[in-house]
Amino acid sequence: MTDGEFFERLGRLREAGEFGMIIGIIEAVPDGKRTFRMTVELARAYCDFASSQSPADRDMLLRAASLLDEVGTDGQNDVLWLSVFGAVLFFFEKYDEAAGYLLRAVNGGAGGEQIGGRTVEVMLSVCRGRIDGIKPTEVYTDDELSAVEEHIKENFGSYKSVLREICSPDVRLDICVIPPCEGHDCYTLVTLGMGAHRMDVPDDVVPETFGRAELMISLPPDWDIASCMSGAGGEALYWPIRLLKDVARLPIENETWLGWGHTVSATADNMGTYDKSVGFSGVMLVTPGAYGKEAAACRLPSGDEVNFYQLVPLYPSEIKYKLKNDADALLDLLSDKMLSVVDVSRPAVVDRDGDEVGYGLIVDDARTHIEKIRKNSLPVDELSAYSHMAAYLRFCIEHDLMSDIFLDACPDIEAAVLEQHYGFDLRLFIRDDERCRGVLTLPFFNCDGVDFTKWYYIGEDDSHSYMRDLEAYAEDTFSKRLFGRPPKGGDRYLYLRWGEHYYRAMAKVMEARFSQWLAGTEEPEGDPYISKDELVDMLPNFTGPRGCLATDRIIIDGEPVGVICREIPEPADRGWDSGWRIMTADEYDEYVDGGDDSDIDDKFAVYDLNTVCNYDSHIVDLLDAPYGACYERGDDGSYYRFDED
Repeated sequence: MTDGEFFERLGRLREAGEFGMIIGIIEAVPDGKRTFRMTVELARAYCDFASSQSPADRDMLLRAASLLDEVGTDGQNDVLWLSVFGAVLFFFEKYDEAAGYLLRAVNGGAGGEQIGGRTVEVMLSVCRGRIDGIKPTEVYTDDELSAVEEHIKENFGSYKSVLREICSPDVRLDICVIPPCEGHDCYTLVTLGMGAHRMDVPDDVVPETFGRAELMISLPPDWDIASCMSGAGGEALYWPIRLLKDVARLPIENETWLGWGHTVSATADNMGTYDKSVGFSGVMLVTPGAYGKEAAACRLPSGDEVNFYQLVPLYPSEIKYKLKNDADALLDLLSDKMLSVVDVSRPAVVDRDGDEVGYGLIVDDARTHIEKIRKNSLPVDELSAYSHMAAYLRFCIEHDLMSDIFLDACPDIEAAVLEQHYGFDLRLFIRDDERCRGVLTLPFFNCDGVDFTKWYYIGEDDSHSYMRDLEAYAEDTFSKRLFGRPPKGGDRYLYLRWGEHYYRAMAKVMEARFSQWLAGTEEPEGDPYISKDELVDMLPNFTGPRGCLATDRIIIDGEPVGVICREIPEPADRGWDSGWRIMTADEYDEYVDGGDDSDIDDKFAVYDLNTVCNYDSHIVDLLDAPYGACYERGDDGSYYRFDED
């Protein structure tokens, strides 16, 4: 079918009022192949369809406006584009803005063009008759705008590119595009204008503090931002911009408000996604933690605060989990990396049944490194993506940093590492074994292992970073072998040849970092009341996490156990933490009632369950009790269950 025949068909469908069919035909055109004329005709169909409803469908009008915005650079002198844009503004009742576009369309010869059931000339006439009664678009004052712009530059980064909004039915909503910079290797998109509107907050919420907001989202550094901004890449690239605009206008359209922890779904049933290329069906608003505390809010000259919220895209199962539990529960499952930059390929941290998957506790995922190899066509074996993970895992096994969960599930791996079985390749275990599946997760490690890994492997302080140390080792290696010329394509660590020399070199570095970490940790003051040599094995057949928290008064001073309670451990600690908390009777009151001034947490230290059972053998029979169970020691030495108030 030729272009002429294609548009003739659209014309016949339009005359027949088949606007939905036009939308379906053009929306089905593959990304990147939709021409300027197709985009304008699609916007026209949405406008026609919207105006055929009573009242006019605002979502369809916004979709039309967004499409026209995508090709706005080419449309400024096109009479059909001017006509449709003017019609969209007309149906938004923005008569003063609509009049300018409609007048240009009439002067260009499109006066008789019919859009939305009215000709361009008729709409222009109506505009001229109603201009005196227009509700103005909400905008910041000059001083407010300067304050918000300065806040964005100081906290998120300088920007030269701004997506200026042409159609502003309620607020003038521009988007600042901040390129990757030192400390933030991502594109940061921040709205500018949403906060001009004070949201309709509940009676118990202070409007001056929480009534205004701006939104931001971070995209990976390899995002085709030029195609994203122009719309040339289609929805697969443009959806984050549309998302910012749609969420920003939701409080205005629904006369409601948005704040920290709120979720917004793409569709009413929470199943529709932003684009067929992604599985995300909604977002949660969180504090932009990666940018520091000061980035969270901007104070206007009037004293009002504008809160800045980061949009974190979520899968349907994750939104359901958050609604069933709360925002904090979901945040515990999402890693810092998942929270900071959009990753369209990340796995869901909650499965379809609502169960926690644990991927949010990922330390490293080989797919990230394999993607680098494939994307840059690096001349290396993909098995090299697992080398640095294997080196770290071996170091932790050798230094007793693995959790009970890992050791119970992988005794063969522990033995192979410690006994240095000939021919054993730990990389193959990480890649192929179902117990690992290509990822290292925090539940693999015990208490010290989790803390060290957070400090060294997944921490954000470059002064002690595993990947930075690895790159330094690679750079040193290749500067010696290749006379200062690194392998082309970067990511030198992927070129390193795996072997004992590799591990020994990195183990030396890790040993120094481990000592550095140990120097910053605090040990309980005083020797245990029962020495390590006096402990007997009271749990020979016990399986599962053996860690617990006990107070110094019991372990150091030897006072009797008074109360034991079992809490649900933090997700990152479930590889080692049994959940049991052991304390004296009077400490329990502080444990339950203590507020911010309480120092009970400082009195706890981590011990093996076998240790506390040596202090009171009656505890052995209670260890299988469910989470939430609490027991108090009676005068007869037995334990009696009670419910926490």
